[in-house]
Amino acid sequence: MPKLNVFHYMDDLKNVNEQRVWGMLGDYIEDNDTDGMCLCGICLTDTAAITLNSIPAHYQLEPHLAVAQEKVPDSEIYRQLKRALEMVAKRPHH
Repeated sequence: MPKLNVFHYMDDLKNVNEQRVWGMLGDYIEDNDTDGMCLCGICLTDTAAITLNSIPAHYQLEPHLAVAQEKVPDSEIYRQLKRALEMVAKRPHH
């Protein structure tokens, strides 16, 4: 029997909350005073990573993302996002 290449299916599996975090991060930057915050790629990615590590993952198959149910309320993601922004502002990795 040929060996199954499980890595072939890896791209179909997505954490729905990742897309939500990036969207909320962009909205936050547009809607709030970000003077004094570094908005480089490293700091934005650190902020997203800290936020995602603070909330449960919610994986679904990519074709079904349109019907995804939100398991984590926006208010909780927003709270964790603000916390992550403060952490990165205090201790950036550059």
